Formats: sequence, C-alpha cells, structure tokens
Amino acid sequence: QFTALTETRMPHEHVGPPSQVIIDRFMSVSFIASLDEAGRNGIKAQLLDLIATHPALRGRETVSFPYQTLAFDCSRSH
Repeated sequence: QFTALTETRMPHEHVGPPSQVIIDRFMSVSFIASLDEAGRNGIKAQLLDLIATHPALRGRETVSFPYQTLAFDCSRSH
C-alpha cells in the first residue's frame, strides 16, 4: 500500500524574444522536428506570419509562454 498521492504545481514562464520563445520552442517539438525540410519551413513560415500579424504578438520584443510542471508523490506504507 501507499500513502495518499500529493500533487505539487510549479508555475514557470519562458520569457524572451518571439524567435526564441515561439519559433525555437515549436520547431524543437519532435513531430515538427522530424518533418522534412519543406514541412519544417512551412511551419516556420506560419509561425513567423502569426508573430507578425497577431495583435497580441505584433511588434513585441519580448513575449511570455506560461506553463506548469506537475509533480506527484507518494510513499510506500509500512
């Protein structure tokens, strides 16, 4: 048997220029990174267009990508 499961939430933000926070992050995701060059270039072009045209991103030198890490823990009961 085990003790009750506990959960810890650790919020974090990746803050930096859109090229780092958005482009580099998305291009490193395995299913995008595994695409052929034309596929990767298409995704990158769409992201660049989004950054250039979306009201929340257009003209921003710094953006923030919030996320949370969840940790779960329990111990073996004696």
